[in-house]
Amino acid sequence: MWPAPLIQTERLVLRGMALADFEPLLAIRTDPRVAQYTGGVRTRGEIWTNIQRSAGSWALLDYGYWALCARESGALIGEVGFSDFQRGLEPDISGMPEAGWILAPGHWGQGLASEAVSAIHQWLDATLAERAVCIISEANSASIRIAGKQGYHETARSRMGEDPVIIFHRNAATRRA
Repeated sequence: MWPAPLIQTERLVLRGMALADFEPLLAIRTDPRVAQYTGGVRTRGEIWTNIQRSAGSWALLDYGYWALCARESGALIGEVGFSDFQRGLEPDISGMPEAGWILAPGHWGQGLASEAVSAIHQWLDATLAERAVCIISEANSASIRIAGKQGYHETARSRMGEDPVIIFHRNAATRRA
């Protein structure tokens, strides 16, 4: 399923990643406030690879990441989506869509991440009807709340490098109101 489908919500537009998203995404991913919950500051090369990986994910897996844009301005304010990162975690979560979301700190606390995460899970349920997983830093209480709103439940604790993380699972179409 390439390109990524366009999703619009009341305040957001989710669209496929574009080369023009590189610099705005780099600014978001190198912000220390974002990096504290996402395994550290990303390099230019890692961000470039993320954009390319998103395109490849859509082509190979029928799911991937969307550029998360403010509907009113069109500005890139984050990224949201699914991938199969083959992380080698224990327990193994390979083969399932792994949900992830990142929002620029200037947009935190406005319900935008919840709006975006809800939209992608509605798409997942309607399109692929797949079970999903997400990994969240133990310290990221805001993302843990967002995951809970989508029907995720904790299934394990693990580590990504030195960072303790919680593994959550969600069955298809189990969203709670």
